[in-house]
Amino acid sequence: MRTEIVIIGSRGYVGGELKRRLENHAVLNPVNLNPRGKIFAREVPEVVIFALPDGLSDGYVQAIKNKNEDPVTIDASSNPLFDPERSEEP
Repeated sequence: MRTEIVIIGSRGYVGGELKRRLENHAVLNPVNLNPRGKIFAREVPEVVIFALPDGLSDGYVQAIKNKNEDPVTIDASSNPLFDPERSEEP
């Protein structure tokens, strides 16, 4: 069974390259994100990779927090999402 992952920013260079490399991965299965406004309308996947320009990831992080989910997150963007000085304790 392959683990579903979402690459947020897969239309950009870094995200597109990650998606291309993971398409035939034995364990990971990149799936498409719903259109804007329907972020995580279904359950949050087990793995979320952020590949967005600086400052654009905050809304996605909030959507994950609002669903009370705790996926593995990988930040491949330039945005310091998980800087302890910027993040709030749940």
